[in-house]
Amino acid sequence: MRATEAAPGTAPAPMEAFLNTEAVAAQLGVEESTLRNWKYLDAKDNGHRGPKATKVGRLVRYKPSDITAWLDAQQVAS
Repeated sequence: MRATEAAPGTAPAPMEAFLNTEAVAAQLGVEESTLRNWKYLDAKDNGHRGPKATKVGRLVRYKPSDITAWLDAQQVAS
């Protein structure tokens, strides 16, 4: 059995749905260009300005869990 295959008698785990730049920008309340700039600058200097993006072919997509993780990391102590 390969690592990507489910054990016999079990269903494979559902794959997390990816979101496009437009949907993530709307969810975060920022412009699409802001997300694109964060992605560009993060790639240049290995920063963490925005949520982790994934390339699917030539498309940029975001996993909801990566968005949540990034938002959690943005919290500041009050």
